[in-house]
Amino acid sequence: MTLDRVRHVFLLLLIALSFYISYNIWVPREEGELTSTLQATNQMPAALIERKRLHVYAPAQYILHTDHPEKLPRKQMSEIFETLMTSVTITELSDNEQFSREEFLMLNEADEEHYLEMIFYTELPIGLFDGRFDNLPSDFANKFFTRLSINLDNPTTLYFYNSYNEEVYRGELDTSKLTEISQLIDTENIGGTPVFPQLIKQDMVYLPEEAQKIAQFDYVMERLPNSLFVSSFFPDTSTVDVRVNNYETRYIDLTTEIRINQVTDILTYLNQLPDLDELTNVERFNNSFYQLSNLENWVEPILLDKYNPDNNILTYRRYIDEYPIFDQQGRKSYVEIGVLEEGLSHLQIPLQITQTPISLDGSKDETLISGREVLDEIESRSTYELSDIEGIQVGLDWTESKESNRVIHFTPKWYVKIDGQWLTLTDLTVESPGDENYEF
Repeated sequence: MTLDRVRHVFLLLLIALSFYISYNIWVPREEGELTSTLQATNQMPAALIERKRLHVYAPAQYILHTDHPEKLPRKQMSEIFETLMTSVTITELSDNEQFSREEFLMLNEADEEHYLEMIFYTELPIGLFDGRFDNLPSDFANKFFTRLSINLDNPTTLYFYNSYNEEVYRGELDTSKLTEISQLIDTENIGGTPVFPQLIKQDMVYLPEEAQKIAQFDYVMERLPNSLFVSSFFPDTSTVDVRVNNYETRYIDLTTEIRINQVTDILTYLNQLPDLDELTNVERFNNSFYQLSNLENWVEPILLDKYNPDNNILTYRRYIDEYPIFDQQGRKSYVEIGVLEEGLSHLQIPLQITQTPISLDGSKDETLISGREVLDEIESRSTYELSDIEGIQVGLDWTESKESNRVIHFTPKWYVKIDGQWLTLTDLTVESPGDENYEF
């Protein structure tokens, strides 16, 4: 038996095992069984994954500023962030003041000081961490920030910085916790990647000094059954109209609609609720996290990626290990949630989730060019200036295996954000960018 045939048989066995496990977990039901369930419950679907708010509303990057800045591994630092945000006490928060991105960079790069900068990919309200304040006025609670910074050598102040509008709030810390905070990070045991700062449109990014070798990830995927969601959103089936065509199934009643695209495996939920415009920013973020915890079954990390104040929708991006996921269709890699005073009003969620990591012959590490080479590529081979760029990061490209659409390859690539869309660096630097762009 040839090596290729052995590999093919092994892959088929893995997929068969995945089907068996999936059946025993989910046990998809026929429509008759679904009807009785719909009439028996009005509960939201309970996700099998337990999530912590401080893991979802967590920094996407951690930069340790020493003699030369280093990017620290997010996976290890997330636990340290949780410890920090459950141990500090903020005794007073100053009024906001203008603070340019250059000034914020100079603060973090102060001579003979060690600052930890924590970077979020969107704005968050300060009041998400109201439990850390002795007294947080409501007008401060709903102000936004995108970065946190703390001096590890003398942790008397926690800076809440908004890089979009260049404002900073200074939180004075309880001095009795200074030793505990300063000892959080053991720099000798946390390996960092040397990086350099780069100003871009309305923000600042840190890019690696050297080329990086990053592993490709391979997974067997699971497709969640429609009934898991439908039975929860329609407790009474008497008014539900089910419409089916070749690519989409729709469930509709007087105020609610679920659309499930059978080609892309994307579920969209819309509920016509009154918008009283009474939710505070903090309430909206907390309620959105509650919905995510009850709906999303992605096993790997998931982080807040975007908040759109125009429609009040929060977008959560799926991760594997250190890296965010992108896909050509642009919708399998994130969850959208909109909440109003009376509950969930909008949901878009992929029904495919990771199940089993596998090791395939032929999988290899990808070597990605350095950050300076990325900047050179943008300036020399694209029609854009650095002042047009909204983001630069390494992400994982979601690609179906040629042998089975249940096996997904997650391949590291450079991504650049232009006009709200993520493109691969390759797409950006061709003469006419193609169709492979990635929303958010």
